[in-house]
Amino acid sequence: MAIASQDPVIQDRGKSPDNDPDWAGSEATRYLCVGVYLDRDFRRQVLHEVLDAGHRAVAPSYGIDIVPVLRHAIRAQRREFLRNLAFVAVLLVMLFIDSTAVVAGLLLAQSLSQIVRAWKAFAAGRILRGFMHAFVATLLNFLALGFLNGDAQLANSTDGLFGSGQSTGTGTSSGTGTEGALEASVVVFLVLWGLAWAVRLVELLVNHHTILTELSPDRFRPQDAPPEPERYAARIAFLADAQKGNVTYYSRSVADRPFVGSGFLEQPWHLGIPLRPRAEGEPPENEEGGASPAGELSPQTLYRRMRLALLSLADPNTPAGRRIVGLSMQPRLFVPGLLRRQDGLLDVARQLPRHHLNRAELDSFEQYDRNRATEYLTIRIGAWEGELEVTVFLYFSIRGETLYMEFVGAQLPSVRELYHSADSYQQLEPVVYLQLARSALGGLPLMLLRSPLDFVRSTRDRVREQLTFQGEIQEIGNRLAFDYGVRTSVRELGAEDASEQFFQRLDGQRYIYLVERRVRDAVAEVLEEFGYSNEEFLERTTTIINNSTQISGGTFNASSLAVGANAVAENSAPNRGGGAS
Repeated sequence: MAIASQDPVIQDRGKSPDNDPDWAGSEATRYLCVGVYLDRDFRRQVLHEVLDAGHRAVAPSYGIDIVPVLRHAIRAQRREFLRNLAFVAVLLVMLFIDSTAVVAGLLLAQSLSQIVRAWKAFAAGRILRGFMHAFVATLLNFLALGFLNGDAQLANSTDGLFGSGQSTGTGTSSGTGTEGALEASVVVFLVLWGLAWAVRLVELLVNHHTILTELSPDRFRPQDAPPEPERYAARIAFLADAQKGNVTYYSRSVADRPFVGSGFLEQPWHLGIPLRPRAEGEPPENEEGGASPAGELSPQTLYRRMRLALLSLADPNTPAGRRIVGLSMQPRLFVPGLLRRQDGLLDVARQLPRHHLNRAELDSFEQYDRNRATEYLTIRIGAWEGELEVTVFLYFSIRGETLYMEFVGAQLPSVRELYHSADSYQQLEPVVYLQLARSALGGLPLMLLRSPLDFVRSTRDRVREQLTFQGEIQEIGNRLAFDYGVRTSVRELGAEDASEQFFQRLDGQRYIYLVERRVRDAVAEVLEEFGYSNEEFLERTTTIINNSTQISGGTFNASSLAVGANAVAENSAPNRGGGAS
């Protein structure tokens, strides 16, 4: 059902400019920029799901600006590529000196990786997967030992053939030559391992310096993020503009959670209430008397009253300690990503979904009654410098003298704790250099030995990106419809699986409760004004709100507790005799 915006409070996209802060320089944005340097998996997911998906839409990333995150991710990926290139060069020289030892090392490194995966699978309860990884690790260990034993047997047979002191034609004993070659190989290997360690140390130093000088709390400026390569300029411009739009396209693979980008759902509910005229003689609850407004009750009236009621929560005339800072509203359309050319949602020239629709275009979807798209009044509340994002989605419909209402609350968990560790970084002093030098040794063998795989994968991803882009152009031209929808957002990718901040979780639930109560009161007032009974509505919503109260993160004891409408709690004495009471 369409959400009208005829009142001057909220125009077009329904945003409240006085209360919608600019999150470009938020702490959440800064932490995610740090994350692309510290978390390789996060960086790769961001690039794959958002930047490299050339024809896909983008999900809203509430509380952050994705542009600096993407730009830093591109630079961090380029640094990793150069590091892997240097590692591969070192490995090639090692292979030339002693290929058997390097191959055995690669197998052992891969075996260690399989052991780690097996341990994670067992911890997650995936027993079959864990045994499979353990079997692969055992097989790789046998192969590595086979290579080493074969090399040792070859060396022994050579010694037996020539003898340890047999004279050669040049007058030098073969034993002495073998020992000299072995010593030279050891020296070269040590030098090469030193070069690999130096490459890793340089990478850590450069990233450490970047975080200190560009991403520290007092120096972070999103506009100073490194410029993107020319091939990404058009895509990043599209993503930046789409973040300000009013349409969300969700992929068919996530059709069970269309509010992509909003985090996990918390306390969603819906109900249908018959619109019964107020009984004769029943006094109206509004102070102005029982005269009904002109016209019929419509969803547009309800949406308008919801906006006015919720804006009062952020009224700048209210004392700072009693108003909600960071509240904004916007009618938003949620559309399945499988689009056809005739849907009117595509920019045909660019083969990209449109993220900005005007009021008339939004109204055109009303006739489908959620068959193709659903419009919600979206209420956002941002706090904790962008690390707490609460979103509430409201939907109203009137069919057959029945008011149908949906209330969906969602909360984004805080940014991963790993990314916060950048705030404890120290200036580059001698002791910090020593710490980084020690860190560069940690995991170096595994990182060096897997560098060819990483190098091949990054090169493959670049080629695949181009092939996928061209393939999608052909699919769009040949198929009747193409899935432009998204599966996740940058902000969701960088969030904890569950918020570790106890007070943050409580604040999120508190904001949802405040919106819930204000919406309930406003709907009850509208029903009363239009001459309808609101008794059933108040009773059912009171039960829903009370039953959705959650207490977690500690122990709660009560001698008596009553929840719900007309609930009664009785406190009885314990049965000390041990029998049934």
